[in-house]
Amino acid sequence: MAIRNNIIYTFSNLPVDDIGIYKEKKSRVIKPCEEINFASDNSKLIARNIFNWLKQNDLCNIYDFGTKIGILNSLTIRENTNNESMIIFYVNKQDGMNNFLCNLANFPFENLKIKSVFVQYYITVKGNLRNSFDKIYGNDYLEYNLLGNKILISPGSFYQTNNIVLEKMYNDIQQYLIKDKQYIFLDLYCGVGIMSLLVGSMYKESLGVEINPNAIDMANLNKQTNNNKDLKFICSSVEDIIDRLVDKNNEFVIFINPPRRGIYENVIDKLNEIKPYIKQIIYLSCSELTLKRDLEQFDFESKVLNKYMMFPDNLHVETCVELLKKQ
Repeated sequence: MAIRNNIIYTFSNLPVDDIGIYKEKKSRVIKPCEEINFASDNSKLIARNIFNWLKQNDLCNIYDFGTKIGILNSLTIRENTNNESMIIFYVNKQDGMNNFLCNLANFPFENLKIKSVFVQYYITVKGNLRNSFDKIYGNDYLEYNLLGNKILISPGSFYQTNNIVLEKMYNDIQQYLIKDKQYIFLDLYCGVGIMSLLVGSMYKESLGVEINPNAIDMANLNKQTNNNKDLKFICSSVEDIIDRLVDKNNEFVIFINPPRRGIYENVIDKLNEIKPYIKQIIYLSCSELTLKRDLEQFDFESKVLNKYMMFPDNLHVETCVELLKKQ
């Protein structure tokens, strides 16, 4: 069973107060954290210790979806390969919030190698990775090591949840990419800048684009941490900036790693328009459905290079495709 490095545990009062994951969709009934087979032993230990401590200190004020009263919604635990953790509490702003936060600071986080603790406040019961997080303990970031680079992650940053497959996948992709100092490298939907960090210095210029400001902050910090200051990261949606990124005065190698919804039509249209100036596109997709749709719109030949099974239990496949000009 593959182990995830990022688990969202839910606080629920069904059937009794507990922490875990939902047993099934559209249900608030909890499967306790100890029964989650894709969570690490360390992650489950942290979840249980926090829950027990909250109960013992009369701080386990769980949000009730019926009455819409309560503070605690969910808890994310992110882990690196050194068993160090970042945890994020997702809480509802209600009476008792200040008392909860003041007392939470007394939890012995250091005993469990918890490096940082954050809180995000809900007005509704759904979070948003682009919203702000308040730090209540420890470091600003959690550090991962990936193929010789230090990757710093903040609470709102996306990072693949399988460390072993992630390393193989990015190692393969950097081998697949055509690298030449006469080309510009475009890293579209760049997240925290991983692919730019791995290969960006091998091109005339490297531009990463990402709409999430939390991720762009991390991308800029990662380039400084790895002394790769020539990289450039832009906070924007790809569809809003694509016309300004590409022109007919340069040649491009492009890496595209979009969210599950895939690529907007105007982005594909623009890349088709400048096709003679594109040496290669590598498209990494987490959705076979949107990948199929997008490839039908590209005026390029496509070849599947590899597929990466992130978690066999849920059939999450990352598909890596190369797009080249039609012969």
